[in-house]
Amino acid sequence: MNKRYESKLERLEKIKQQIKEEEKRIEQDIGKHALKTFNLSYEDLEEVKSMIDELYLIYEERKKQNSDDEIESNNYNQPSHNLNHMGG
Repeated sequence: MNKRYESKLERLEKIKQQIKEEEKRIEQDIGKHALKTFNLSYEDLEEVKSMIDELYLIYEERKKQNSDDEIESNNYNQPSHNLNHMGG
């Protein structure tokens, strides 16, 4: 039973390491793409990180705004139950 546990624990650690490596690879790919897109050199890496952070904040704000707009639109389109009881 103990060997099975150790084996599963080793597999879990190996999977965690693979995930970390994949995340690092993706981050590097994104960084390279950003440098190329904005025509920057590796010396401008901090500027690229700042730009990406700003873009992410804008994305999050827009996502929240779109969600709020959708909720507001759904509330506006629902019939009011109070109107059904008027004049009846």
